[in-house]
Amino acid sequence: MTIDERLQALTGSVELLTSLHRDLERETTEKIRGLALVAEQNEVRAGQMMDAITRTGARGGESRTAYQRFGRLTSQLRLRTSAGAAAHRSEASNNATSATPWIFNARSGCPNSAAAFSPSASVHAANR
Repeated sequence: MTIDERLQALTGSVELLTSLHRDLERETTEKIRGLALVAEQNEVRAGQMMDAITRTGARGGESRTAYQRFGRLTSQLRLRTSAGAAAHRSEASNNATSATPWIFNARSGCPNSAAAFSPSASVHAANR
């Protein structure tokens, strides 16, 4: 191989390397532009998420307030229920007639006392 042939082979190799370098540079530039676009979109999404978190946090405060209000109402209801039950118990113990439990009379379809289901009451009801 002569020097001219070697010089021509080296020139071809340099041209090939230059061409490959340009192609690689073009591809890299396109990829960087694509990544920049994705990064910009992610910044927009991150801003939207931060806004949503801020709104949720504000609503969370409202939810806590509503939950606290619900707790107070529940406590008040328990107090009223226990006071009402105590009053009912004291009233029931004062009345001798309220010692008889009230139940539903299946035959007549009316509420009635337990005495209605005694054997003598059943006989009287059957004879009517």
